[in-house]
Amino acid sequence: RSLHAQVEIKASTRYTEDLLWNQVLLHLGADRLVAEVTKQDVIELKAHMRQTPVQANRALALLSHAFNLAEDWGWRQQQSNPCHRVKRYREKPRTRLPSIEETQRLVKALYAFKDRNPWFVGMVLLLMMTGCRRMEIQGAKREWFQGDRLVLPDSKTGSKIIPLNSQARAVVASIPEVKGNPYLIVGRLSGSHLVQPRKLWLQVCREAGVANLNMHDLRRLFASVAISSGQTLEQAMQLMGHTQAQTTKRYAFLMNQAKVDAMQATGDELMNMVKKTPHG
Repeated sequence: RSLHAQVEIKASTRYTEDLLWNQVLLHLGADRLVAEVTKQDVIELKAHMRQTPVQANRALALLSHAFNLAEDWGWRQQQSNPCHRVKRYREKPRTRLPSIEETQRLVKALYAFKDRNPWFVGMVLLLMMTGCRRMEIQGAKREWFQGDRLVLPDSKTGSKIIPLNSQARAVVASIPEVKGNPYLIVGRLSGSHLVQPRKLWLQVCREAGVANLNMHDLRRLFASVAISSGQTLEQAMQLMGHTQAQTTKRYAFLMNQAKVDAMQATGDELMNMVKKTPHG
């Protein structure tokens, strides 16, 4: 799988799948032959992960793909995928959206946390101000932040340019640079970016008195604020990278400027929402 992942899977997706794959292997046993895994093993894995049904479904999908590859490579008999007809858990769509008061408390807690880890705080603030996916900021190199834009050579939806409002640019400028480290969000290991922010996130949320909030929910917050600030649904979707509208070169500049204006208006509205929050 390692060789296949290096060639066929994007780095950001590979990182997420590697974490999940390690959990799967820990349960199934990393020393077992692929041909030895049975449907009962898969059912037991699903039951083992019942407390995290969404993650369980992702693990089953990943495992099913792995066994399909194993058949293609001759490691298992054809049509012997043990994941076949193993039902997935029913998923409830997540609709968590932080309230204005929760957002104010979260921002206050972030500024209080800044001395302990300015890179993590900068990442969260950028997620709030841009609506980016976490890995788009977490794994971004400093050189990709070019004035009023973030130029991503690759992402979940391919290469793209994300406009940066003045609030986001101020956050980027405030993040300390570490000599020899190319990343904006610096991690513990020399030359690496932040890898596992979950513990830091939970700590900030506890200090803010905010429960059951994920970092990904900040994208939902961004979309909500974008629409409430007067942006159309189509504009909000473009800012978040949910669609790739095909436009002619004649209108490309006007469309890009519209995105810049929409991003700035959203950043202004977010700051208005938390303007009463003390920053020091």
